[in-house]
Amino acid sequence: MGKPDAAGSRVPQVTRAELAELAELAGLEIPAREIPRLRGDLGRILAYVAAIERIAPAADPAPPPDAAPQDLRDDVPADGPNGGALRSAAPRLAGDYFVVPPVLPPRERGEGRV
Repeated sequence: MGKPDAAGSRVPQVTRAELAELAELAGLEIPAREIPRLRGDLGRILAYVAAIERIAPAADPAPPPDAAPQDLRDDVPADGPNGGALRSAAPRLAGDYFVVPPVLPPRERGEGRV
């Protein structure tokens, strides 16, 4: 798992392979001298997230019994105040959707699979 941090929690070890995969997905080039520090930083971040998960409720807590009911609006899609301007500035649209170039290599997008 890893060595304890200052609070005594176990710090997960992030392997070089995991860091390399994360860097590739993020499109980052990490200098070799930064790898040990980043592995430690990511391990401490993961330990912190694990600690929060242990104390945070898994689901939204129930409202207090004396809470006033809320009037909720209907969930209806609507154009934002700048919707038309955004669409007119978009390089390409497909219907109401923006067309963006892929960021993952074909292998990661599932292309070429049977």
